[in-house]
Amino acid sequence: QLIGQAKAGIQLAKKREWEATKMYEFIAEVAGMTKEEDITATLEKWISETFDFQQVSVNLKSLDYEKQNKTGSSIPPDILVIPMETRAREIGEIHVLENNRRLSFEEQRLLHALGYQGALAIERAHLFKRENVARVLEESDRIKTSLLNSISHELRSPLAAIKASVSSLRSGAVDWDTPAREDLLATVDEETDQLNLLVGNLLDM
Repeated sequence: QLIGQAKAGIQLAKKREWEATKMYEFIAEVAGMTKEEDITATLEKWISETFDFQQVSVNLKSLDYEKQNKTGSSIPPDILVIPMETRAREIGEIHVLENNRRLSFEEQRLLHALGYQGALAIERAHLFKRENVARVLEESDRIKTSLLNSISHELRSPLAAIKASVSSLRSGAVDWDTPAREDLLATVDEETDQLNLLVGNLLDM
């Protein structure tokens, strides 16, 4: 009995070591991935190679994801369904076409653990994508504000010069037959050309 218990303990320890090793290797491989497609392909490959299944497919259900599973679709009875869930929401399902042999308890536990870790990795990639989009939008808004401020300054400068020159001419402070009048008219002409150039550039942009 003692020898039998010792052998059983050794077998259990080996199975748990196998589970822990497989789980560590999978987590390490998907840790740096930021694309959902890469994580999905890696998860399918790992499950297929680890359990020698005939067919493995990962079906994502959330509307935020590009690859979606049709709701209400019937699943054949010979397909094993493994849920992919996090604490926040359901990510999708793993559909497995089994071989003839039955999975052991440890194998079933590892299969469900891989589904959970895959769901976490996909959710992390999705959040990373949303964070990148938010960062791009923030940077775009900053550039837009800077551009508008620059354009505003460039447009106001010739307008201010034209306004000042015309006001001086209309006020009567400048005689019509003096060089100052020619300078003011030249300023109006030059700044009008500059303003026209700026508007043309903006329209081209």
